[in-house]
Amino acid sequence: MADIYKRILDIQEDMGAIAKTQTTQGGGPRYNFRGIDDVMNAVSPLLTKHRVFAAPEVLEQIREERVSNNNKLIAFTRLLVKLTFYTDDGSNVSAVVVGEAMDSSDKCCTKAHSVAYRIGLLQILCIPTEETAVDVENDNHELSTLGEQVRKFYSKVLATVKGAASIEDIDKYKNAYEKKVFIVDGDEIPAEGVLTADERKTIAQAFDTRLSELESELTEVDR
Repeated sequence: MADIYKRILDIQEDMGAIAKTQTTQGGGPRYNFRGIDDVMNAVSPLLTKHRVFAAPEVLEQIREERVSNNNKLIAFTRLLVKLTFYTDDGSNVSAVVVGEAMDSSDKCCTKAHSVAYRIGLLQILCIPTEETAVDVENDNHELSTLGEQVRKFYSKVLATVKGAASIEDIDKYKNAYEKKVFIVDGDEIPAEGVLTADERKTIAQAFDTRLSELESELTEVDR
């Protein structure tokens, strides 16, 4: 058996539970969690004792902008991270985990990396907890009511496009959409960051389909 497996098992044997002693702050749902500091403070001495270290490698990064709960753009980052544990004979074992985070300044990527690192440690070391709730990151940003409104009106906008009564109506919605906004109840709402790529593609196709239908109807009338 590779030495790294024995070292990991020894760490698991020495590892106690890390309780969820922290509570989220802010206006969103409240829950208890284990932060990166809690995990690192518990794990680091055991890694040193058993001569194991972890090396993270970012395999994939996705970054986009979303609408925050105060109607401002907020950065969202998703990282696919490979966390490899080594010991002194060169043997190693890896885990691939996902870390996600949102931030209004320049800490988004750092937070996502911390989330992935923490999850990797929790999973490969099988660290128990006294809680049964799902473990999530403290710094949580809910999409704003504006972002929720766009998703809520997605079906309405799509139905409106499909049921447009004239080419002029199609042109009005399409011109707004090409500027990456929707006109919903007279307000301009960003179309990107709060809609998925598939949703945006479906709406763009609906414009073309309904325009062709209206043009065909006009052709029939002219005959």
